[in-house]
Amino acid sequence: MRTFTFGDKKLKLRFVIDDQNKIHLYDEPKYELTPNQKYLIENFSNPVEISISGNKTTQHCGDRHIFTSESETLCYVSHSIKKTEYGKILKIHQKNQWIEVVSYYEFYQEAHTIHSFVKVKNIASSPITLEYVSSFAKKDMIGYYHYDTAELFVPHNSWYLECQWKAYRLLDIGIVSCNELKNFKKYCVSNTGAWSSKNYLPMGLLKDKKIKKSFLWQIEANGSWSYEIGDLNGNVTLNLSGPTLEENGWQKTLKPGEEFESIKIALTSGKEEEECFQNMTLYRRKMAQRLNDAKESPIIFNEYMFASWNCPSKETAYALAPIAKRMGADYFVIDCGWHDEEINPFYHVGRWEESKKKYPEGLNNTLDYIRSLGLKPGLWMEPEVVGALGDASSIWDEDCYFHRNGKRLVVSNRYQLDFRNPKVQQGILKKIDGLVERYGIGYIKLDYNIEPGVGLDCEDGYGEALLEHNRAYYELINEVGKRHPDLLIESCASGGNRLDYLTLSNVNLASTSDQTDYRIYPYIIANLLTAILPEQAGIWCYPKVESLVDEQIDDEAVNMNLLNAMIGRVHLASKLYLLNEEKQERIKNGLTFYHQLDEIRHQGVPIFPLGLSSYMDEHLAFGLKKGNKAYIWVYNMKGLKPIRIRLKKTKEIRLAYPLDLLTKYEVKENELFFYPEKECSARLFEVTYEE
Repeated sequence: MRTFTFGDKKLKLRFVIDDQNKIHLYDEPKYELTPNQKYLIENFSNPVEISISGNKTTQHCGDRHIFTSESETLCYVSHSIKKTEYGKILKIHQKNQWIEVVSYYEFYQEAHTIHSFVKVKNIASSPITLEYVSSFAKKDMIGYYHYDTAELFVPHNSWYLECQWKAYRLLDIGIVSCNELKNFKKYCVSNTGAWSSKNYLPMGLLKDKKIKKSFLWQIEANGSWSYEIGDLNGNVTLNLSGPTLEENGWQKTLKPGEEFESIKIALTSGKEEEECFQNMTLYRRKMAQRLNDAKESPIIFNEYMFASWNCPSKETAYALAPIAKRMGADYFVIDCGWHDEEINPFYHVGRWEESKKKYPEGLNNTLDYIRSLGLKPGLWMEPEVVGALGDASSIWDEDCYFHRNGKRLVVSNRYQLDFRNPKVQQGILKKIDGLVERYGIGYIKLDYNIEPGVGLDCEDGYGEALLEHNRAYYELINEVGKRHPDLLIESCASGGNRLDYLTLSNVNLASTSDQTDYRIYPYIIANLLTAILPEQAGIWCYPKVESLVDEQIDDEAVNMNLLNAMIGRVHLASKLYLLNEEKQERIKNGLTFYHQLDEIRHQGVPIFPLGLSSYMDEHLAFGLKKGNKAYIWVYNMKGLKPIRIRLKKTKEIRLAYPLDLLTKYEVKENELFFYPEKECSARLFEVTYEE
């Protein structure tokens, strides 16, 4: 047998080439295995799992994606390791009589992260149909029989309440060894559709408390994806993939010579979950193509939230733009409604022509006024859909739309465009080019407010058509970025329904939520940096809320709105001109302070002094760290209990913001004690650690 390793001490993959010329991925046992354990790990640990229609499987394992039809028959051909800009890349070649497989593992040295995917080529003389292709597969993720000390962290996601991580003991989700081989139970987390994160973030974390080891992964898919864990004679298997037949209705037929590339994933490891999220943050910065090493965070004013509410106009812009500039905004974005004559602009989208009623002197007249104030204008667009009401749909041919069972798909009074069609690609590119050139915009918000579900008609089935469509849309956004390198591109999908790093790698920033209550938003923000880079996280700041009378919009309310957004990218909103001069000045000063955090926002990594948060927690604490400096956001959500935060090897802890509000706190030997005076209050502390 031959062995070689790939990675580093924090994340090491060990490959074994046996005497039958089969390659396996498993760790060197730290203690003696039982005969069954040894047999399974040494014979069934192929680093890739692939199922082909009609090919046999020999093992009894229910619908789990282990011991798949090709994993037993693939033979090792060769491997190579080469240096890259960020580390090194490993390529492993395998083949059998039907397919040639190349597994790619790119190691990012600084981030201790592996980026992995698989290419499958049909080398047979007749077509084959793929039913499952893993992007990463490993059979021994934790220590043997550690079910009582191991946890799976699942990131639940929903409209208005994104990024809610929940920990489940493996025992509690049925992952436990109960025989000498394996059980049929798998715990699967998956997504089907074009909203990649509508139910879950495309992520997961496996933590073994006994060996103090955690693994964090993300699946880089802007549509359907799946992962599963299960038991294999005392250990835990992990499979990461894009869409599958069982979970997502996906299959792909390859003609002789044709090739399929799997969805890409990223995997990192650390002693605790915080270290894993820090590693993933460093990796994401390497992947985020549109950031261009930006060192500042321009402030965006968007007139939608608590202002125009889908009904922008010249009058609205003239009222809001001056105060936006006075507060420190750099961009002024006109959201949904600039484009339509109808009452409900959501249902009449598609032409992307300016409204003559709302802008009687022309939209450019209003945009010129915005520019005259020193603001860069931006526009909202929903390029993937066409309103089912009105006549906008007539501008597209019938084959430009999603069809299922021969019928045009309609969701929420909108039709879904099919980006596999070159006519759609060219048409939407022309529309976006036109907006940039005709109106001179420096910002575009690309929204998406429907979920088309399982997919559309295609010879290979709904799932493959949807995968091709999602990949085509990604390529379109990539092309927009190439054509307009100075254009700030925001991704939005009813808030945070597309928080995946295929999408996020190609945009400047993303909307994180549609949450309209600043008192609930902190529950999202507390875990937000598990999902997205801080410099990409668009967070609403709306100090003038209609549901609160002026007496309730006190200094603490304004302060919480500001602190909510300071950890990410400020999306300032609401009718700020209705606030008194004192509160306006507080906002202006807060946004001036915001820029003092630019460096740590663009270079820091997340910290969670109280661990990951849950909805309805009394206290929240999270922050950013760079070198020996950190900023920690501390929130009191309920009651008036003291908040105790333990830190390590601190040199100084001081209040950073706000300095003019009553703040009772003390520091005792690496511990911060904050004594809140009010519910729904927040403070920002600066921490200097020992060198």
